[in-house]
Amino acid sequence: MENNDGTRTAERRRLKLAFEGTPTFFQLLATARTRRVGLGYAVEPGGEETHGVTGRRLASRAGPLAYVSGARPEPLTELETALLCWAACGPTGLVTGDIGVTNDLGVLMGFAGRTVPSAGNDWAVDLIFTNDDGTFLYRPSFCPSKAVEIESEEDYPKVLQWFREGLVRLSDRRLDVDWSISPGRPMGVWQYNLNRPGSTWFIPVVDVGKSMVNLYFSVFEHMQWLITDEATGEPCGLEPWARPGYLEVPITQRTYEEVMVHMADYQHGMVIQNIRLAAEALGLGCWIFGGFCEEIVLGGFRPLAKGLRFKYKVVDGKRNYVGLPGHLEGFGLPAPWHETPERLVERVLALREQRLAGTLPYSPAVEGAVREALKAGPPQWCVEATKAVINYLYSRYGRFPVYYSTYHSNFHAQVHHVDVEFYETRLKPGYLTRQHKHHFRLWHGD
Repeated sequence: MENNDGTRTAERRRLKLAFEGTPTFFQLLATARTRRVGLGYAVEPGGEETHGVTGRRLASRAGPLAYVSGARPEPLTELETALLCWAACGPTGLVTGDIGVTNDLGVLMGFAGRTVPSAGNDWAVDLIFTNDDGTFLYRPSFCPSKAVEIESEEDYPKVLQWFREGLVRLSDRRLDVDWSISPGRPMGVWQYNLNRPGSTWFIPVVDVGKSMVNLYFSVFEHMQWLITDEATGEPCGLEPWARPGYLEVPITQRTYEEVMVHMADYQHGMVIQNIRLAAEALGLGCWIFGGFCEEIVLGGFRPLAKGLRFKYKVVDGKRNYVGLPGHLEGFGLPAPWHETPERLVERVLALREQRLAGTLPYSPAVEGAVREALKAGPPQWCVEATKAVINYLYSRYGRFPVYYSTYHSNFHAQVHHVDVEFYETRLKPGYLTRQHKHHFRLWHGD
């Protein structure tokens, strides 16, 4: 009991340090740098070595920054990982919902807020990470009851509670992905220390289809977009509504999908930026990276690497990754969890209806009227038009979305304990902050 009490006391002390004793936001912006050399890593060492996770051979040329860490890899603690996950996309409370009912408030799929915004508050981005304990999905269940969930020191432990209750184990092993995968260095020539022992590799995955379906209702009702087929120039099954007062502004499906991909990318990017700033606050090393083949990570090249084993379908030579059965069941087609366009649309409508079961952010004077407006849902013709356009696309092209995969994952972060010796011997002074130099005393000692 004393040991448990001591552990909880240490956790509370460090949570207080995270919220109250780390540099300010503007100070973090001033010092934030890529620090990609962690304990147990190597930089252009020359010769060959064996990757500590995958067992593959890494061959590197020697160079002027040659360095091999003599330190033992030190994994992140549970608390460090929980803080990084919460910063990335953890619960915060109720969103404001101040759009205005007549300005398409109904587009919001829910009122639970996270540390990153999302189109229609659809929570289309999820966070996966892999470390020495395995591969995990961070997805805390959360029913907010007030505007701000973390208001005082008494609320800090919620970060650990959400982490422990919302962590889903996807595998007992790390991903079998590393820098050595060939041909063509698909993970990027820059990622030599990718997935090393002791590191935590954060992998946001974002579902483009979820936003796409949800926003069809809006662009039909409020923007009068007429979705057309780029190949034919004709409406995508929307002829009954291609008339004045309904759908009058022609937009190709390819253009619409590009808009959705960009909206997904900004969610993705903000998750990574939050991880970067949180790592800086905690005195951890972090590097963020793209420039790699996301299909290796998702699991589309299994002779080379198993990856995350996302389910996919190859149509016209392109893979459409639709999700992980039982864990991340995405909003694309074909997928066994909604085999028809009608089921897909009904699933999105059901999510919209669920938002009324929870707390809303509105005062008693207006909440009743807002609830009634949200209960009405989108006009029935918009629902039918959404089903029609997806039916057309799925029937003609055999997949939805047509031009992009349902799931994307092309911007990642790896976090680790910094190898102080490298920075003190290979760089000019100034690249290590107080948080980095004293990290182990602050976060691991008594």
